[in-house]
Amino acid sequence: MSMWIRLIFFLSYNALLIFDVAAQAYSLEDAYKYAVENNQKFKSDALNISKARYQLLETTAIGLPQLNGSFGYMYFLDRPVQLIPGDFMGLPSDQMAEVRFGTDHQATLELQASQLLIDFRYITGVMASREYMNMSMGEFEKSKIELKSSVATNYYAVLVSKEHELMMKKSLENMFSLKENSKAMLNEGFTDLLEYRQIELTYNSLEDTYNQAKRSSEARLDILKLSMGYPLSKSLKLSLSFKEAVDLMLSTEVSLDSFKHENHADFAVVSSNERLMKLNAWAERTKLLPNMQVYYSLQQMAMRNDYNLFDQSKPWFRSQILGLRLNVPIFSSGQRIAQIGKANIAHEQAKKMMDLTEQQLNFNARQAKNNLKSSLEHYLNAKDNMMLSQEIFEKTMLKYQEGVAGSFELNNAKTQALNMQIEYVNAAMALCNAKLESLKSNGEL
Repeated sequence: MSMWIRLIFFLSYNALLIFDVAAQAYSLEDAYKYAVENNQKFKSDALNISKARYQLLETTAIGLPQLNGSFGYMYFLDRPVQLIPGDFMGLPSDQMAEVRFGTDHQATLELQASQLLIDFRYITGVMASREYMNMSMGEFEKSKIELKSSVATNYYAVLVSKEHELMMKKSLENMFSLKENSKAMLNEGFTDLLEYRQIELTYNSLEDTYNQAKRSSEARLDILKLSMGYPLSKSLKLSLSFKEAVDLMLSTEVSLDSFKHENHADFAVVSSNERLMKLNAWAERTKLLPNMQVYYSLQQMAMRNDYNLFDQSKPWFRSQILGLRLNVPIFSSGQRIAQIGKANIAHEQAKKMMDLTEQQLNFNARQAKNNLKSSLEHYLNAKDNMMLSQEIFEKTMLKYQEGVAGSFELNNAKTQALNMQIEYVNAAMALCNAKLESLKSNGEL
């Protein structure tokens, strides 16, 4: 029976492992969705919307009825002494009589209510809080775009690094075969030691380049995990291949000619800030206007010479107040005028920042369009050069094996092919970055 239990456990464990491995394959969209749920900075930025929402509730509550209760107790160790004319106490008129009023124990229960009737600062405050929430939502959308751009950039960087690693591995395997053939030819006396050492030197250099490419791929993958909020200790598999990523970059259209800065997240944020500064200037002006509120107070007081405050047979004395308070600003020695001037300047600065952002966004869109064209041309040229250099190397290698070409010529051809491979992967990464930047500049990311 125990054998069957162990067998079932073994099969279940392996099934879980297979499921776990399959679950680690992430497309670009999957990686972005995972980052939205797990990136700590993005989750922190999302909380700003909740903060702005609570700020709006707090500001709105200022104009709603306010109700407060209080309880107070006092014990007079020595009651205050009051002086009254002696005539009241049957003393000579030129003497003062000392008397003590009140009781040793006093308790007060009070209920206070107030309602704001007229206050223009409250109206502008609520409007400003709503605009602040809109600006927080705009900043959150901007953070979402930045996160998507970061994940996509790192995702493509991993694919490019992996492709570079595979190229180096294939070149290293070919060079190893050539080295072994040269070694066999050396042993049989068909080539000299210098020729073999030259091939060996090329192989060692290529092996070092391959190891660097391998470590670079691991580092790029860790950066992607970090941007996604993915555990560094867990394996991560990408479902998109390098060829599919490049084909996606080549097939995706970017309508930069129809760019509208009004639809960009950056412009939405500065526009909200301009409206917020405008409302702040209004709020400073409303400080010159009067405000009015109504209030009500209900008070119960107990006065005892002995501590029997909760004796129901003893009376509590009630008092009630209903009032209206009107506050009228009269003179502040220029303080409020200075505050209005500062608010107006802040509004002007916000308008200039909005104009500057519009110009910057239009400039970025034009630059992104030009960079995309240049990156595409460079990629296609680098791809042709890589294929051409590889063809030259293969033909040179055949000549070397036939004894027509020497090791130095073969080394130059291999170095040229290696440089073209590096240029190709760099051009592919530049193309991906240029396409992402164009999408971002056009507000389509």
